[in-house]
This record gives sequence, C-alpha cells and structure tokens, in this order.
Amino acid sequence: MELTTEELRASVYASRNAVVLDQCCTVEQKHTVLLGRIGEVRRLPDDHQLMVSLRTDAPSEGVSYSKYFHLLEPTDALADKPNKVWVVELVERVSIGEKNLEDLQWLTNFRQARMTPQARARLRARLVFHFANSERDDQEALASAGLDEMGLPKKG
Repeated sequence: MELTTEELRASVYASRNAVVLDQCCTVEQKHTVLLGRIGEVRRLPDDHQLMVSLRTDAPSEGVSYSKYFHLLEPTDALADKPNKVWVVELVERVSIGEKNLEDLQWLTNFRQARMTPQARARLRARLVFHFANSERDDQEALASAGLDEMGLPKKG
C-alpha cells in the first residue's frame, strides 16, 4: 500500500505543538524548518529560582537564567493553566527539510498563532545564548588561552 505525502508526514511527525526557531530567511533559502517542542512546567512561586530564570531575558552575573527553556505566554492555542506554564524546549528540537519551499507549505496548515515581534526578539536572544554555551572542557581550554566563554579575549 502506497502512502500519500500527507499520510507519510502525519506518520513521521507526531502531532505536538511547536515553535519555529528558524528565521524566515533560513526557511526560504535552505528549505528547512527547525522546531522547538512546546511543553509544560509546573508553576512555582514567582521568586523561585526556576521562575526567575525563565523570566530573565539575558544571562548576567548572579542572576538565574534558563538556557534550555523559553517561557511562552498563554494564547488561544495555549490555554492558561493555574498550575502550569508553557515553555519551548530548546534541547529537544526537530528539523524538517524539503527539496523546495513549496513542499514546506503543509506546515502552515497547522499554524495556530504567531509570536509578536517582541516575543520573537526575546526568543532569538535566548537562542544565541543557548547555542553559544560552551561545555566545561571547552571553558577550561578557552580560559587557558586567555579567552572568555564566548571565545573572546578576557577583559582586564
């Protein structure tokens, strides 16, 4: 039995809400879409370290910051829940590639909401810090070369 393209995609890509992590130029030029899965995290008091780290837009000295999750605001598609908050899981990503842009159009049928420009900017900033993260052995090698965690010369 032959599967149609739509049936094949439905069987390969399980239904689950996701956020497009790529910029539109990447989608248009490379015909790939990187998706971050949407998940739920237990809502904790606002002063709890996890909640502070989710609400912090950029890492800074002495302030908690989440490199692995990005907080989402409730929408029509993501209903507000009293004991949960919605997050994009940055560690578990799915990449979908096609030979041409038209073959990615099926994804638009599943669009439920668009992020605001401000929300997209905050997500892009978090992605920069997420992908620029260096591991402990890299940090040690960079430090011994007189460089900071981003590979830049240390100040002072």
